[in-house]
Amino acid sequence: MNRRYLSRFIFCSVSWLLFSVSLMHGQVPIPISQEEYYTAISDSYRKAEKLSRRIESVENHFSKGTLYRTDLTIWEYVLPDRKRTVSKRTEGGTTQETERIEIGTDVYTRENGGQWQKSVLSGGGGFGTGRPVQLTQALRQTVSLGGVTANLYSIFIVEKQPSRLIFYETKVWLDENGLRLREERASGDLYPKTENIRTFITTEYDSNIKIEAPIP
Repeated sequence: MNRRYLSRFIFCSVSWLLFSVSLMHGQVPIPISQEEYYTAISDSYRKAEKLSRRIESVENHFSKGTLYRTDLTIWEYVLPDRKRTVSKRTEGGTTQETERIEIGTDVYTRENGGQWQKSVLSGGGGFGTGRPVQLTQALRQTVSLGGVTANLYSIFIVEKQPSRLIFYETKVWLDENGLRLREERASGDLYPKTENIRTFITTEYDSNIKIEAPIP
């Protein structure tokens, strides 16, 4: 794919994103800077850290259009220092489940409903950064989500690989207070357009969530 055709193809892809988002929500999205997008998302994380909450993520993996794996993850947070994580992976007709509870520095884990094991929380590592980004387009618009007025922030990133183009699309719905309500992510090959992973994430803020130690 030569450079001229590549640029035109990317422009058409982003234009279609703008058009499809507009059709979906009946309003015209407003282009915004990457800084505005990432600031809004970062602020939503900081605000959520002050509240007890439950987050559910469903990640579907596809191969040539066929679903072959589903990852379900549920996180529960209770202030000030309690966290519960349940992860289920379904693939090839079988499901593997892991559960983890953190209370202060105490950690309780088990797999597939087995015996609980207790340990002490250890430090984690960092995250890698940097992508060969070819193009980024960020959008914002006011929409209705389940009868609630929300700000929808969208970003579309094209990553240039040696032999192909990869796209990453993320949509985040924030309420009027800037708290995260819903998130959708998709990624795959841009040309021809093939979606390899799609993720749905919902967040519920609930002060009644309880997390207790399963064993002494």
